Amino acid sequence: MKALKIIIIILFVLLGIFLIPPLFMPSEMYVEKTRTMQAQPEVIWDQVICLEKWEQWDFWHQDTNIVGHYEGPACGIGAKNIWKYKTMDAGGSQEIVEAKPFEYIKTFLDFGEMGTADAEFMLEKTDEGTKITWNIRSASPYPVGRWISTLMVKPGVDMAYEKGLENLDNLTKDMKPLSQYSRRCITH
Repeated sequence: MKALKIIIIILFVLLGIFLIPPLFMPSEMYVEKTRTMQAQPEVIWDQVICLEKWEQWDFWHQDTNIVGHYEGPACGIGAKNIWKYKTMDAGGSQEIVEAKPFEYIKTFLDFGEMGTADAEFMLEKTDEGTKITWNIRSASPYPVGRWISTLMVKPGVDMAYEKGLENLDNLTKDMKPLSQYSRRCITH
């Protein structure tokens, strides 16, 4: 009988360790990174409004375990990247759902059973070039989602956004804006 009591106490303690900390963890995962780049807003815009161009700078596009394809227009609202992992039955999609030329882009990410997220790019012209802010937000359901978001997802996204902005800066620092004629297809 004493052994059963000890087992029950241990189970309640373990349950408490699992359930109590998430009460104090955020119910939403949010990451925001900002970087001032040398390139003009038009140059940065040309790279982020076309999801296929993300292959040149986005951290996750460097993952050889991911295969994907594109749907919809090449650039702008409705452009969509759909991916799948080679080693597991999981994947997702990202679609541009809102855009204000040279200033703002919003994407919707769908990770299937893992949930959804909204991400934004905000571009601001500065004397040095362009201040770009990239953020993402998604719900973190209690309790498991909060553990996963806090311990695994947020640190990974934080690092990926930092590296992605660094890559984008390196890619665009010597680029010139496209001509107005070339750009018209990506602003509609």
